[in-house]
Amino acid sequence: MAGEKKTFIKSSQKRKGKIVYAPPEKSFTNVNIEETPHGFKIYRLNESRPFTVIPHSSVRQVIFDRNDRNE
Repeated sequence: MAGEKKTFIKSSQKRKGKIVYAPPEKSFTNVNIEETPHGFKIYRLNESRPFTVIPHSSVRQVIFDRNDRNE
């Protein structure tokens, strides 16, 4: 991960997608994901309060749905 560049989306922008994290390999699908400087906030669909936060160091993959952008 040395030399890896991180790209952040707007902190208030939630997008529907899938996030894979470790250890062990686990994932949440069909959730809203909001990136913050410390990690990712995970929201159930149609909820305004995150049910968990996953730090950047644990995240292995984030896949956003192509056509779903919540602003």
